[in-house]
Amino acid sequence: MNYTTMEVFAGTSFEKAAAKAKGLAAQTNGTVEFRFNGVTVRVLDDTDLDHLHRDYNNQSYLGWKIVGPRPMPAYPPSLQRKLDKAKLDRQKIREQEYAEYLARTYL
Repeated sequence: MNYTTMEVFAGTSFEKAAAKAKGLAAQTNGTVEFRFNGVTVRVLDDTDLDHLHRDYNNQSYLGWKIVGPRPMPAYPPSLQRKLDKAKLDRQKIREQEYAEYLARTYL
């Protein structure tokens, strides 16, 4: 199987980069890898781009450094619970930071 690295330029959306990688994977009959905002993304010609995008959006909550090439159609319950907890924890941190900002700004 072929392995190709693709460069993504500033201003390119994740969706466009992933679609281009999928087309290149089909042409080369292999895996295409690219970096997007510090995350390694791997794509095959049969990669589900919606699931890949979902995994890219969730990688920071789950600590993933690589997404693809075969994302799960749905997360298992244990992983979904971990994701939900991480999102809730992050939301609490944002709310606390915002409250601190308002307290400093409007004193």
